[in-house]
Amino acid sequence: MAEGGLSYREAGDLAFADVRGPAERAYRFRFSGPGRAQVLFADGRFFHALDLSSGADSVEYLCGDDLYRGHYVLEDAQRWTLRWRVTSPRKDLLLATRYLRFADAPAKE
Repeated sequence: MAEGGLSYREAGDLAFADVRGPAERAYRFRFSGPGRAQVLFADGRFFHALDLSSGADSVEYLCGDDLYRGHYVLEDAQRWTLRWRVTSPRKDLLLATRYLRFADAPAKE
């Protein structure tokens, strides 16, 4: 747990068209109420507000010319999905991730 919230980090290998290599991302979640959080980049910059009190939320983030439109859906207590639609003069991507909880998995540092 980060101070007053949660730290999230994922790392893996990216294979996309002819690009291959390591990839990682990290976020901090600062909870502001039941089902609500401010999502920050690892360095503390604001990413977006998140309100999952109804079980789903749509968010947006502008990064230069790239517009990220995200949609979170809680499936149940163990699963949730996140889809990002990224558009710009150079990009047209749909990134879809399904997260599964592994309650018995040991924590890795």
